[in-house]
Amino acid sequence: MRLWFRRRRTRAAASLGLAAALVGATLALGGSGDPHAPGIRLRSGELWLASGKAGQLTLVNGPSAEVSSRVEVAPPESGLRTSTVDGTAFAVNTRAGELSRIDGATHQVSHARAPGATALFAGPQDVYTVDTEHGVVDRYDPATLAHRGDPERIGEISAPVLDTAGRLWTITADHGDLVWFQSGTRRSLAAATTPGKSAVTVAAGRPAIVDSKRGVAELLNPDTGKMIRSARADLRPADHLAVGGSAERSRVLIAVSNRNLLVNCDFSDTDCRPPIAVGEQGSDLGAPVELGGVTLVPDYGLGRVWLVDLASARVVEQRQLFDHPVRFELIAKDGWVFYNDPDGELAGVFDPQGAVHQITKYNPERPKEGVAETPGQGGEPGTRPGDPAEVASVGSPRGTVGPAGPGGGSAPVSIVITPRAQAAVGEELGLAVRTTEPIGSVAWDFGDGATGGGPTLRHAWMRPGGYTVTATVNSPRGRLSTATATVTVQDPQEPPRVNGISTDPASPVIGQPVRFTADVSGASPERWQWVATGNGQEFRSSDQEFRQTFGSAGTYSVILTAIRGTATSSRTIELTVRIGQVLSWTGYSSTELKGPPPAPMSSGVTALAGSGGGDFLALKADGTVTGWGRSSTGQDGIPAGLTGVIQVSTSPGQNLALLANGEVVGWGPDSGTIPGEAKRDVVAISAAENFSTALTVSGRAIIWPGKRRDPRIEPLLAPPPDEVKHDIIGIAADISRVLLLRRDGAVLDWRGESVRLVVKPETGIVRLDEPPFGIAANGLFYLITDSPNPMPSQEKAISLACGAYVREDGSIRELESHDSPPPSGVRARALAWGPGPTCLILT
Repeated sequence: MRLWFRRRRTRAAASLGLAAALVGATLALGGSGDPHAPGIRLRSGELWLASGKAGQLTLVNGPSAEVSSRVEVAPPESGLRTSTVDGTAFAVNTRAGELSRIDGATHQVSHARAPGATALFAGPQDVYTVDTEHGVVDRYDPATLAHRGDPERIGEISAPVLDTAGRLWTITADHGDLVWFQSGTRRSLAAATTPGKSAVTVAAGRPAIVDSKRGVAELLNPDTGKMIRSARADLRPADHLAVGGSAERSRVLIAVSNRNLLVNCDFSDTDCRPPIAVGEQGSDLGAPVELGGVTLVPDYGLGRVWLVDLASARVVEQRQLFDHPVRFELIAKDGWVFYNDPDGELAGVFDPQGAVHQITKYNPERPKEGVAETPGQGGEPGTRPGDPAEVASVGSPRGTVGPAGPGGGSAPVSIVITPRAQAAVGEELGLAVRTTEPIGSVAWDFGDGATGGGPTLRHAWMRPGGYTVTATVNSPRGRLSTATATVTVQDPQEPPRVNGISTDPASPVIGQPVRFTADVSGASPERWQWVATGNGQEFRSSDQEFRQTFGSAGTYSVILTAIRGTATSSRTIELTVRIGQVLSWTGYSSTELKGPPPAPMSSGVTALAGSGGGDFLALKADGTVTGWGRSSTGQDGIPAGLTGVIQVSTSPGQNLALLANGEVVGWGPDSGTIPGEAKRDVVAISAAENFSTALTVSGRAIIWPGKRRDPRIEPLLAPPPDEVKHDIIGIAADISRVLLLRRDGAVLDWRGESVRLVVKPETGIVRLDEPPFGIAANGLFYLITDSPNPMPSQEKAISLACGAYVREDGSIRELESHDSPPPSGVRARALAWGPGPTCLILT
């Protein structure tokens, strides 16, 4: 056993995890490549919404929050699902098995048979209908609705998605095969994910898979279907997932309905963020959608939307959209998010500021009134409601709007509520009607027993609850029109609740910036009060997110008070700031070093890297690097101006630093030429004797030689096999050996072959620490060796080196006997190797 510890030559230290993260995006339909697209395109922020009960599609303008037009495409009580591409609407009647098209320029309606179709996906080149129950996919021409090719039979599948290039993606329920269609060609990748436990979405225009059994999210190559990036997520096999994402940023958003959680898998991080509590008893969460800096999580069970701030990892508000459970749609387009009950009359728009504008698509008592007569339906040519000239003249009010279908041929009427559709008890809101016809009189019913008159007025509600406001407009010609909107009234004294406080990093050192965020539920706080006290110092902040750098070690008490009116809620945590000091394990070294660790190592060190040559690198909290030792590898020659470092690694003769921008920097007498692929998108590094390795964000391991020729490493410089070009999330090099951690927990050598390891499948190796050791998900470490009897540990470790390991409580335990015992009373965070050996301790 001593050989494994005494022969150690390299050590990499990181402030960044080794797992690659995943990009996410919402599904975006449409494009500009369709040669048959109509000459008049949909105006920015307009979308066709389905109204199955009325058999209609409604064109809604997001900026004005008004109905532009309504077109009948099916009989009443139809099951309609719709998709919009460049102003043209497509709808499938799930009850009649019929596909419809509304021309974006003329609003002319055409139909085609679509037997068994339950879902619709319209792209720039093809329109797909899917029978999700039987797994049958049909393809149609988007201009003529002519059927293209033969039906493709797949079998039972998961919910399909369409990417921005018009490719349709799905997963088979029996074998977990990934299947996709492009321009009439069907392709597949066998056993790509866990059957029955996976969902597919679109991330930054690319397909992405989330697998609850494996606890991973994966970004796929759209040409091959193979994984190019991955991230570990806090998911369980029994989880019910609804997956969406960001159209602008690189992340996948996962709603875990059975546990009322939102998981944010952002590509800028190496792992998915900790779950955010969303929902309450009775919630049924759907696929999240992003709106600016806020994520909207639909709650079908409670008829509402939860607004989540990902930066602070908390729910900031909730919007009650319906007074009953309903599986409504939530669709992002052009900076607005549309919500819609496809089987009812209610819909609405979230504007870029997050305000809700409710819309009534049609009058449920007279659903056919106000339906546009279009060519092909017996209508006369001429101007119709919703023509671009009319829509362009409409303003963009701030507030909630709810139009209803007009009666007797009158123009649509809308209710505008300002400044928002939510109020506290006793708070007045402004109400006004909007219509294109002259107004004779307006009668108001506020839903609380009170009534009023006039085109504009103000009203206050005296009890909490949801109220339906109705405006009945009488024109000078005697024609009546009605509109409705919903106002939510809350108790002004409902207190906010601070459920918890999070810190990043969790265990900071002197000089390291710390970010404090809070999980707050209930009413949104009007004010924030942060107070951190300790070591005779006090720090305050009134920002929602508190950032502080501590100049002395010790325990600090951090109190957050959230205030709304006279109601307050507080939470206190204790934060320990470490010195970040480097200590020597005295009496352990047979090789003299140049005195004690230098002054820069006395505090503020976040990570260490040591080599068998007697030299060390220390990574400081400010992103700079300090060296110490016999300088055999040039640590004293750290490149001038080197900063922004997040990981360091050293070995005899060469040193590596990984910058926050993904670039690798090397120096030392034996440092080789860094290849171009290691100058960007790198997430982990490991220097070894006469060669270096790196791991890219795509999951590929790369290797390059040092200046000195070494026959021992010649096999490593051969062209790498495919097994090391993807799916790798961890890397560690030692003398003439490379260990690779695959995303499924398997440990490979450079040939791509599995290394012997005794570990239960449910634990899995999640980190390579000190070769030949790996740390499992349960915290135990395991010996990785070709020996037929690998040695699992009986204790959990946070760091291994010097023939010893650091326990979770910071104490040091020996794996072999040493010349002197480890120092007592030291709370260590990491160990680093030296000559003879020498051992350094990071506190």
